[in-house]
Amino acid sequence: VLILPADLPFLRVKDVEGIRGMASSQREVVIAPSKTRGTNALFLRPPNVIPLRFGGESFPLHVRESLRVGITPKIYRSETVATDVDGVEDLLKAGTLGLGTRTLDFLLSLERHKVVR
Repeated sequence: VLILPADLPFLRVKDVEGIRGMASSQREVVIAPSKTRGTNALFLRPPNVIPLRFGGESFPLHVRESLRVGITPKIYRSETVATDVDGVEDLLKAGTLGLGTRTLDFLLSLERHKVVR
């Protein structure tokens, strides 16, 4: 199972494929950290291989749980997965990443229509 939060506006198909591609055994944990030590993607095989530890700085907690059950977790690092939306400044990051996403297109349309400033 792949667990993804809803606030990853820059997530790409290649990220999902990359995370899934790192899982090669019957017992596997793949973790993608956020920029603030959280977990922005968590692949588990089987789905109950470790307990979920979301909230706050969950990345080190998921690593610790993996090691506790004898699994060395694989870490997927990607700017597009690490960038989540916790505030307006995160939305503004879209321009600096230079990514053409529907989220960015929507935000630009709001600006053109003077909905946001």
